[in-house]
Amino acid sequence: RQRQQPPQRRQEPFQPGVRYDNQKEPPVFTLSLRTAGQLSADLLRLKPALIYLPADEGASHPEAVVRCQKAGVPVAAVLPRICTDRELPQLERDLIALRELGVAEALAGTWGAVRRAQRLGFQVRGDYGLGVYNSQALKELKRLGLLSATASFEMKLPQIRDLSKAIPTEFIAYGRLPLMITENCAVKNQSGKCTCGNVNQLIDRKGVRFPVEKAWGCRNELLNANKIFLADKGPDWKKAGLRAVRLLFTTENGVECAQVLEAYRGTGAYKPNNFTRGLYYRDVE
Repeated sequence: RQRQQPPQRRQEPFQPGVRYDNQKEPPVFTLSLRTAGQLSADLLRLKPALIYLPADEGASHPEAVVRCQKAGVPVAAVLPRICTDRELPQLERDLIALRELGVAEALAGTWGAVRRAQRLGFQVRGDYGLGVYNSQALKELKRLGLLSATASFEMKLPQIRDLSKAIPTEFIAYGRLPLMITENCAVKNQSGKCTCGNVNQLIDRKGVRFPVEKAWGCRNELLNANKIFLADKGPDWKKAGLRAVRLLFTTENGVECAQVLEAYRGTGAYKPNNFTRGLYYRDVE
């Protein structure tokens, strides 16, 4: 009976705090790569503001990190979405190797990853997994010492524009959004060996093909069949007060990555065959 009693709640006036003005300068471009093979000379010549590279990929290909640094393009280490205690020593070895290469920043989408990166001396940027939906979340991330944050891709562009951006904010303007991450490697369970570095797809009952990509720790990530594409919507996202626009590269090769960046800069004509505007122009249903 005591457990059935509703708790006593107190009501106090809400204090929104300081309102931060939107950035007036146009946003820069950040690139999220899945493999070092996507890093072409053409891409580096386009001088993105920052390249996000998975920690294990950067540690396995230090020459890719050095190429970026020589081109004047900083690199940030991307921490995995899932990392068990058993896998933690390898992750920390990768992160330490990147710190020794001069990588000073990390991108983290979970609170465990944020704390781990900060403990190892990285300055941390918040990924979409932290769930930034409102201004108070950005203020809290600032209090916790994050350099920047990523707006949730479930927000509409006007909502992103109206955020009080206590810290620099970016949003994902291109790429295949993740739909699901598996604990086990579906490819290995099916074939008996892990070949998830190859091209794998899941085909639904309508014949739609969803890429299945390799994730940290012999897991799989199921990606959207269609890519978000907003290169032709520049007038909308350029006035949203964002620090950066992120291009999320997954299945693209190095040539395609450069072509996409050129399209978003207005100097190229790349356009995917099948694309979506995501939820940026409609509510979550």
